[in-house]
Amino acid sequence: MTKDKVVRLTLTSGTTGKSKKIPYTQQTLTVLELTLGSLVINIMNADKRFKLQSPLQRNFIILCPSTPAPKEAGIPVGPIAMIEQSQKKFLAAVTTTPSAGYDIYTEFESGYVHMLFGICDRYIASIESPFTPLLLSAFQVLEKHWPQMLNDLETGCISSTLNIPAEVRLEINKQIKARYVPERIQFLRREFEKGFVGIATRIWPTLQYFSGINLGTCNEELCRTYTKGLLEVSPAYAGTEGLFGVNLSLTPPFLYTLVPSAVIYEFIPVEQSEDPNPEIMFGDSVKVGEQYEMVVSNPTCGLYRFRFGDVIKVVDFYNATPTIEFQYRCGQILNLRGEKVDESAVYESILKCVKKWPNQRLVDFTSAESELLPDSERQTGPAYYVIFIEIKGKDGEYVLTADEKSTIDSALCDQAFAYKSYRDKGSIAPMDVRQVKPNGFAEFKKYILDNSTASVTQFKQPRKLKTPEMLAFLLQNTYDIDSSD
Repeated sequence: MTKDKVVRLTLTSGTTGKSKKIPYTQQTLTVLELTLGSLVINIMNADKRFKLQSPLQRNFIILCPSTPAPKEAGIPVGPIAMIEQSQKKFLAAVTTTPSAGYDIYTEFESGYVHMLFGICDRYIASIESPFTPLLLSAFQVLEKHWPQMLNDLETGCISSTLNIPAEVRLEINKQIKARYVPERIQFLRREFEKGFVGIATRIWPTLQYFSGINLGTCNEELCRTYTKGLLEVSPAYAGTEGLFGVNLSLTPPFLYTLVPSAVIYEFIPVEQSEDPNPEIMFGDSVKVGEQYEMVVSNPTCGLYRFRFGDVIKVVDFYNATPTIEFQYRCGQILNLRGEKVDESAVYESILKCVKKWPNQRLVDFTSAESELLPDSERQTGPAYYVIFIEIKGKDGEYVLTADEKSTIDSALCDQAFAYKSYRDKGSIAPMDVRQVKPNGFAEFKKYILDNSTASVTQFKQPRKLKTPEMLAFLLQNTYDIDSSD
């Protein structure tokens, strides 16, 4: 596969399919780290919206390391964001979190410690995380537990209720004592008592942006609450398979220009993605406005014509290089009769309806095809979609009525012509909308992490359920159908 020495077996996320191990060489890491880093720095330096960062400023980076996996043939195994021992001192020098903070492997405790040291530093330049769900989770921990955090800072001792190894706890306590500033704690208490909308820019006045790969509704929730008024940045489109593109504008809309020096790109017209011998074309043959399944070859890690499942839309060209927009993953579309409804259509339809419901917002969603349902749950007649949604309102628990649920089916008909056609013919029955109970998707995330090789840092909410076990878990966390009538 590759003649070079393999230095790491890097795991794909494992939340939308079986996790794969991709061999990384030193050159793979160099392309990902140095090429991406230099490109983004150059783009940012040329953009007048960003001020030059002082060498004394730290960045607030939220990472939750996965529990170290056993080595294979002496080679480390872990996700793309795995933190090796040699990296911890460097991270501690450039981020707000001390090196001991990277020895915590549980999401809650990791987010708590990152946020505890993050709020100590008034002068941070940016907030970053590989994926925005981890960033949102850390802010939610802050909102709920800030009194305890301030008490930790005042006493110089982190809460005994946290599940942190004794040796790590000892080092963290030393670092808390070293960062004790009474005036800062008093300032934070006053700001937290005012509420958490726009809290990021209030407690970090030098903050320039937040960054992370957007998944689902997380960016929308962050911009509505904690990071309101802060610049949102998505510098790159990358995966375990390699670096794919960079966002030349850095900010929304998130369009990525491919990096020809990183990997070799080929494209399959999306309508041929299921053909046994599809047409494969290079970047100079793609057309603006068309959708393609991306195929990559990355000789540095032994990938040749690897189909990793991302469907993109070509939106422009930068010189002769395609500029693309991510659309969906091949395995995440709903397809009962050949209609091929992707997650963006489902998301937009749900969002359109949620906005009409009183004081409600969408927490998360997923879907399934009715054939996956157990016999006791499945309706007779034509097949249909099952949509799971969780909503949250200002006035407490809100249970959707049957009429409110039915509006999602109508909205999807407006959004997807092929779906409407099959609905009009009666070939697809009306969708079954199941409302997930509060915190149901948080429990679902924990279930997936406990039953797969997925890491917290790389977690992606599956938009189409493929196993009876996942479906059964969500069914157990929904309101009874009768409760909405």
